[in-house]
Amino acid sequence: MDASFIGNHNRNYKHKPLLGFIVVGRKALPLLNKIFNIRSNELFLLSIFATLFIVAGFSETIHVAEAIGALLIGLVLAETEHMKRIEHLVLPFRDFFGALFFFSFGLTIDPLTLGGEAVWG
Repeated sequence: MDASFIGNHNRNYKHKPLLGFIVVGRKALPLLNKIFNIRSNELFLLSIFATLFIVAGFSETIHVAEAIGALLIGLVLAETEHMKRIEHLVLPFRDFFGALFFFSFGLTIDPLTLGGEAVWG
């Protein structure tokens, strides 16, 4: 057996825990509905973000992008009966962080490189 085959073969197993997470998440929907049945919007949002960061951190520990873990927990939470409440509470954060992203991206652009001496000089 070639050593490169063993290295590539082991790399394919790192996604299996995330696929297992989707399967377990779908089977645990009644439990998730009970866990997230919180009256206070602040505690509800805190528990949603805590779950998101825990799963994203777990995906990072198995060397998968944390965005993939966040996507997977989003897919699982979208199947719960709290989907509309989550969407309503998270929407302002999406808008704020979207604006913050484009603002910080704009700060990294050097205006002198956009048109060179023809425009600025």
